[in-house]
Amino acid sequence: MNTLYHMWVYNRNDLVARVDYDYCRNYVSVENYTDNIFIRPFGIKEDVTISDLEAFFEERVWSPNRANIKEILDYYGMKSYDAYELVLKTHGSQFGDYIWVKFDENDPYCFEDLLASRGITNEKSDL
Repeated sequence: MNTLYHMWVYNRNDLVARVDYDYCRNYVSVENYTDNIFIRPFGIKEDVTISDLEAFFEERVWSPNRANIKEILDYYGMKSYDAYELVLKTHGSQFGDYIWVKFDENDPYCFEDLLASRGITNEKSDL
């Protein structure tokens, strides 16, 4: 059974990193495609661990202590809080930046979809 997973991290339409990870082998490998540490998923950190990966997932979604977290979980069809599952469902998109995640290289989701999910048209995408 293959336990190696991949994710691609984007800023707008620019691929900033590829992350390969395997929970069974406690393995994480990151290939950064930018020198900009502010948009890299792990900043300046080079030796990324599974704990770092989990922290990244937690940073990309709502806090489990948020007042309406039950309603958010219901909206996404989840019975319990799981940051990884939320990132899978939301692409890790947040309103404070244009960073987002893809878990399938062939997934057609793109930056324009992220903008549309926020109600932003292409004309306003330079905000």
